Amino acid sequence: MKTLMASHDWRPPLGGIPRDCICDLPALLGNRLRVGEISKMCGLSFLLLAALMALAAAPLAHGTTLTPGAPRIVDAGFFGIHFHRLQLLPGEGATQTPWPPLNFGMVRLWDSRTRWADLEPAPGVWKFSRLDYYVNEANAHGAKVLYTLGSTPGWASARPDEECSYGRGCAAEPRSLESWREYVRVISRRYRGKVCCYELWNEPKFSDLARDRNAKSFFTGSVADMVEMARIARQVLSEEDPGAILLAPGFVNGADRLDMFLAAGGREYVQAIAYHFYAWDDENRMLRDIAEVRAAMRKNGVAHMPLWNTETGVEVHAADKPVPKETHKRISREEAAAMMVRQMVLSAFAGIDRHFYYSWDHGRTGMVDHAGQHYPARDAMLLAQRWLLGARPDRCNIQAGNPTICWGEKDAKPFAIVWNPVASGMREVPVPKGLRIVSSQVAVPRWLGSNSIAGNANSMLATPNPAIYFFESATHEF
Repeated sequence: MKTLMASHDWRPPLGGIPRDCICDLPALLGNRLRVGEISKMCGLSFLLLAALMALAAAPLAHGTTLTPGAPRIVDAGFFGIHFHRLQLLPGEGATQTPWPPLNFGMVRLWDSRTRWADLEPAPGVWKFSRLDYYVNEANAHGAKVLYTLGSTPGWASARPDEECSYGRGCAAEPRSLESWREYVRVISRRYRGKVCCYELWNEPKFSDLARDRNAKSFFTGSVADMVEMARIARQVLSEEDPGAILLAPGFVNGADRLDMFLAAGGREYVQAIAYHFYAWDDENRMLRDIAEVRAAMRKNGVAHMPLWNTETGVEVHAADKPVPKETHKRISREEAAAMMVRQMVLSAFAGIDRHFYYSWDHGRTGMVDHAGQHYPARDAMLLAQRWLLGARPDRCNIQAGNPTICWGEKDAKPFAIVWNPVASGMREVPVPKGLRIVSSQVAVPRWLGSNSIAGNANSMLATPNPAIYFFESATHEF
């Protein structure tokens, strides 16, 4: 078995390259072999090999290189979404959301009025009509369902008078874990084969941490409480729907809670890790969070588990509304759409297994307004899915003060997705020698860079509006 050897100026191979091919490319080039001869020896297509040769000629600048970690092809399951108004509430003054004509392979149910407190408002009194509708809609459109467990009804709450994000009592652990067991059993039995995956809880905080005490939250119990609920949930799922995946709680704002949960025994009961990688207008924050989460996973022996980004979004705030401290500045709808695409691309190239955007029809982060009219994010999501669906991500070259360049391969053609993280200004990025641009497209039409992206076959234009460039070989010596 032969291996693609690396020299000081040879970059890691694109995801589409056979990992067991026999090919010391720099040595073969030094022997002045023709591209066609090397192609036969290495088992690579002419075009892909030419692209690799071109990339090898340009040394990699110092900075961060983001890779998926293992070869992957992005499929529709990567693209997850939330919906608020697939079904309207009585008297709700909005347009019902129709299922969009995009490639969403998964739906996460949260803020869809399908919490435990919504489903079982009194002991043994179940209201399934809304959850039935959401699950059936998703299944009818070929999307798998991630159901987020939790949000305790007041009657079952250990602290029914405690304030929570949806009123009172919902952030406390159940007073009796038998009510939790019955809840998980009823849901998993009813939706066996219709709901593929269960997230243990939404954005819990732990009373074990000083900074979490007395904080309004989605969960205010202890890490031991959460681990015990994980144990029961996995036990019930194994009895009622053995193929169902149980995810860790969807943590946010600090990997220390995930570390605590895993170390306290949670790792024994989950099959995937969930985290909410909110970056707002700072994509570097997402990259730091991914690194911290993966470090916690390695520390606790679960580095092999899939990592899901089960909630993320970019908020736009009206001129008369305050900007939250998490957001560095007020941004436009176009800027938000561009940031959404950039963060989605980074997730794919960082090896994030699933990426759930929050949400399709939310007022600040959404892609449509209450009347169903499109925001720029709608078309940007459509284009980003076209770029990534079926793509083989290889790496992103990230360097402070310079454009971000993400290289990959799709339909046997190399591509680069390029943007300038700086809020203003355009930068030209030279096309590696041996490649020629054959097509290009920006993520946010009719915005920054959309009129000047084409016309120069020797350079790519990097603006805050991400653009994709497809290449062909500039040489015909095959």
